[in-house]
Amino acid sequence: MCLIVSSPIQIAKRGILVWKIVEPIQNNEIPQWVPAVIEGTGAYKFNEVLKARGIRNEKLVEIENLRIVPKDGSNGGESVVPVINEGFHSFTTKHLEKLIGKGNRQKKIVAIIPKGAQYAKGTKNDIVSNRIIVFSSFWKFIKYLICTHQKN
Repeated sequence: MCLIVSSPIQIAKRGILVWKIVEPIQNNEIPQWVPAVIEGTGAYKFNEVLKARGIRNEKLVEIENLRIVPKDGSNGGESVVPVINEGFHSFTTKHLEKLIGKGNRQKKIVAIIPKGAQYAKGTKNDIVSNRIIVFSSFWKFIKYLICTHQKN
């Protein structure tokens, strides 16, 4: 999945609330998830700051910086649109019912793009970042907010 960019790459000045579609991994000692659309980046842990991973030159690497690349548009290649095809793809709205079918293992989960992470907004309430915290439950999210607030 690639993000059609509507804003330049920015640095988060504070945590940004987002919604992430994930496939939780069941029957595991450490609760983990995998991206619902992009395969091959491995499993990620819940409730901690994560660095995005991607495949470059056929190797799995951490994505330090987001990159905007040109892609041919849908008008027969006449127009070029800027896209980002790496990083954590999330959404700025929780209304994602069209993206998750009933009976699917995929789940819509609350997440935070942490302060200092790179991000760019897309054209369809989507956002991509190089860092993210995906929470295993709403209560873990609340605990994070309380602990973060107490530190500030």
